[in-house]
Amino acid sequence: MRTEHGDEMDKRKEITIDQRRAYYWGKVRKYCERYKDFDWPSTELILNFAYTHDVLVSLKAHAEFNLSPSAMNILMILNFGDDRGYMQQELSGLLLVSRANVTKVIDGMEKQKLVFRSSSQDDRRARFVKLTDAGKTLARRVIPIQNKKFVRITAGLSKNEIKTLNQLLTKFSAWIVESRS
Repeated sequence: MRTEHGDEMDKRKEITIDQRRAYYWGKVRKYCERYKDFDWPSTELILNFAYTHDVLVSLKAHAEFNLSPSAMNILMILNFGDDRGYMQQELSGLLLVSRANVTKVIDGMEKQKLVFRSSSQDDRRARFVKLTDAGKTLARRVIPIQNKKFVRITAGLSKNEIKTLNQLLTKFSAWIVESRS
């Protein structure tokens, strides 16, 4: 059930998002066109990535489960992993969202009783992070809900457009990673 207050906040958020789009696609383009070698399509692409990312984050799909984006990401990594769990360094390397302070995120998940740490049988200094039964239950609950949200978010695109966009994003991200080397 939506409240008037909630509707007003949503409208303000939409206005803010629209203002940002108008600013960047209007003022920045106009300003940057002063430069001889300015390439608007490249700039527009990067702005679209940043803008789309922020719009997706603003949906706060993870919030209804009382998880940060990093905690949601860790929950999914552990859920799809094997029973040995993952060392914190491994988790940090696999995160799709902010890697900042993974230890703090895992500490919070431990307090929520979603994960626990266990020592390695081979190296007592190595600690693995694993899902608790409550963490496994939450992951099983989250996956279908998240999938429905993803379907709703992408409903404005045809299956072909989704496939093409995925191919282009895969190619683009691979190029970015390759060009950093």
